[in-house]
Amino acid sequence: MHAIERAVAAIRAEQLRGAPASRVLDHVYAAYEDLPDAARHARVARDVIMLHLGSQSNLYAALAWTLVEILRHPALLDQVRAGDDALVERCVNESIRLAQRSITLRLVLRPLDIALEDRAYRLAPGVLLATMLSVNNVTAAAGLEHFDPAHYDGRRLAPIVPLAAKELVSTFGHGAHACPAQRFAVTAIRLAVRRLVERYELKARFTTVAARRRQLGAVARAESPCMVEYRVRSARS
Repeated sequence: MHAIERAVAAIRAEQLRGAPASRVLDHVYAAYEDLPDAARHARVARDVIMLHLGSQSNLYAALAWTLVEILRHPALLDQVRAGDDALVERCVNESIRLAQRSITLRLVLRPLDIALEDRAYRLAPGVLLATMLSVNNVTAAAGLEHFDPAHYDGRRLAPIVPLAAKELVSTFGHGAHACPAQRFAVTAIRLAVRRLVERYELKARFTTVAARRRQLGAVARAESPCMVEYRVRSARS
């Protein structure tokens, strides 16, 4: 990590001397303009690390699910192509909700008894417990088993979804354990989907889609390929 921090600092120094700039790196540096140089380089480098790790693990799967769901609903595709970016972001969150399989670690702070089907267990303080919060994502309220972007108001669940506790539906996690790349991921998917639907005529060549039933962790991959026909749109389209 420290080696990457030094590399980022060197890249930034070259840019300031006149080398071609990176708009992305400029944007990240701007977020920490109030910090001393050393701390600023470190924070930027760690953001770069986090963005790369997120991009290589879950981002492409979440992007794929968003595109699949939009193509399955032609009315949504028309609205997205017409420029409804708020709708795209709701589709992103709804797609991730349905495909989410991530595991979240929890630290036991006091003795805890857990009863399972076969027996009960007592967990001592200090034990790390792997929890799969997303098991409730499609059962916590009526209608959540189906894709509907109206379930979201911006990047939050809409008030029309009656939950006993907000943690019953988990996409990017909650509180201190929330994914720090949430804003980046949703924005990146929105931009990618916008570019794809503007440049190409897209048509689903699949009728059903399902997540892998035995997947544990991360955003699910599809059980089978989802083939899509595409062609470059004409200037008059």
